[in-house]
Amino acid sequence: LVALPEIDIAPVLAVFLVSCAIATYLGAATIAGAAYISFPFALSAVAIICLCSFHLWNSSWMFPVLSKSMGDILLAGVLRSSDYVELIFLYCFADLFYPKQIKSIGVKSIGISTLIFLVVMWAYNLSFPSTVGQENYLPLYTMARNIYLGRFVQRIEAIFVLFWVVSGCIWLSVGFFINCKLLSDMLKLPDFRPLIPAMAILVYSAAIIPQSLPDTILYSDYYLRNYSAFFAFGVPALLTIIAILRGKVEKNDAKK
Repeated sequence: LVALPEIDIAPVLAVFLVSCAIATYLGAATIAGAAYISFPFALSAVAIICLCSFHLWNSSWMFPVLSKSMGDILLAGVLRSSDYVELIFLYCFADLFYPKQIKSIGVKSIGISTLIFLVVMWAYNLSFPSTVGQENYLPLYTMARNIYLGRFVQRIEAIFVLFWVVSGCIWLSVGFFINCKLLSDMLKLPDFRPLIPAMAILVYSAAIIPQSLPDTILYSDYYLRNYSAFFAFGVPALLTIIAILRGKVEKNDAKK
């Protein structure tokens, strides 16, 4: 959409899938190492975009604060909480780390991500009015495209495409790895790697179902993101209840 608007989507999907498959085959340590190395560069790119968009800032666009009713805000917050469904991946890493490690990882990652998200949304809300902000599906790209720091410093969004591609590839690789790992655990397979080709075919088939970009946004934002919160939080809650009930039953059986 940004760098190669005329290219067919099939080779783009193939490149991303091959990258994700290779990263998944190499394992979680490789993906974590790539994320650790690329994080400072990606964060620097986001910071530069936010700072260089200062000429767009208008404090009046931040008001009125909480313009909608508290009920509407809470309802939208609960439904859109599936935007952070990746947090449940922390449960999947429990068998790779010690309990204290996974707790520290969870607290630090959630805290840092929340801070970054807060700063980006603050800069974005200062840059565009609410009517425009509700329609954009590439906020950082829109901010980068509107950067103007003089005659020779404008339209610099192409510089940041590399950071977006690398970050997106790492994000997809994590999801790809988790899906293969969970499926292998469910099937009680000794290794998840044989599932990688089949998973790649499934992902590719699902990716080409939408016929256009508006259809993709419709499926993602209005259907998947608005209703997957029940799955993202309902399943862990249900498993927790089952574990508690099974624990009580086992205790009672032990006493008998």
